[in-house]
Amino acid sequence: MKQEGGLSWVEALCMLGLAYALVFGIAVVLAGPLSFDKTLLFWLTTFIQQVILLALVAFMLHRNGLSWRSIGLRRISARTAMRSIAAGGLIVIAMGGFIQLINLFLPKGLPAQNVEAFFHMGSPRLAFALSFFLMVIMAPLVEEVFFRGYLYHALADRLTPQLAMLITGLIFGLVHGDIYRLLPLAVGGYLLNLIAVREESILASMLAHATWNAVMLFVAFGTMS
Repeated sequence: MKQEGGLSWVEALCMLGLAYALVFGIAVVLAGPLSFDKTLLFWLTTFIQQVILLALVAFMLHRNGLSWRSIGLRRISARTAMRSIAAGGLIVIAMGGFIQLINLFLPKGLPAQNVEAFFHMGSPRLAFALSFFLMVIMAPLVEEVFFRGYLYHALADRLTPQLAMLITGLIFGLVHGDIYRLLPLAVGGYLLNLIAVREESILASMLAHATWNAVMLFVAFGTMS
């Protein structure tokens, strides 16, 4: 499961499970005795979950004597950055096609995504600012560090790169908790992995991921106005 001095996919999944378990416990306390507003609770627990997962990755790397470079966190050139942003735009187009195809088989269309709870928090400006922070900054940072970084490299130590990318993409789709969008999200995760592997840096997939989420965010707020 782990080569000496290497990464373990079992430890990676345990980290993911621990992050979700801790956040679930926090949510129960905040929603119960403290009676937090549901939208605020969703925002706060999402942020806490991201911080916990990032902290767990940092802890495991330190414990194993590994650097961030070992999971693909390397500098990229300006040209690579531009390619990555363009690739993120292509992922948006591909995901849009997927969603339209799924809608053909659902008479009432796809239900709203759970992240749309962010859009109804306080004033429109506050909702947009918080949504931008979580979706365009935090999510690409944390999810790329964990999925295309730690988990992928742990799986790639034991499997072929293609199989490691497929499994990572599937888990990425599953943890979003949206059964209707599972396949598009899994494909999106796989494409992000391709970008990270091709450019030899998860900074590239972070930029692509941020572009994907940013376009979705602007479109969502645009349709609400």
